[in-house]
Amino acid sequence: MTTAKIYYSSIGVHLVPWKGDSIQMILSNFERTARGKVVLKNGKVFIGKIVDYTTSYDNNDDGAYLTIVPEAGLLKGGYICCYEDEVSHAEYLE
Repeated sequence: MTTAKIYYSSIGVHLVPWKGDSIQMILSNFERTARGKVVLKNGKVFIGKIVDYTTSYDNNDDGAYLTIVPEAGLLKGGYICCYEDEVSHAEYLE
């Protein structure tokens, strides 16, 4: 049996897959380019410029994702795709 929670945002109402104690992060609120922080469910944290949001539709249904360019660390300056089901938290820092 698949369960879901209802998520209300400024762009509409969304049904979000419910996986036990966690809920899938909705990334569609991150459509502008700005400095931000993305925390993955595996504990990795990226701080840098959020440069893109790609919908599942635009990605052949492989899932929506944010692209962030880290400002420090081994991946500094690279383009990191953070898929919606891997993100535990995301926020703008400005």
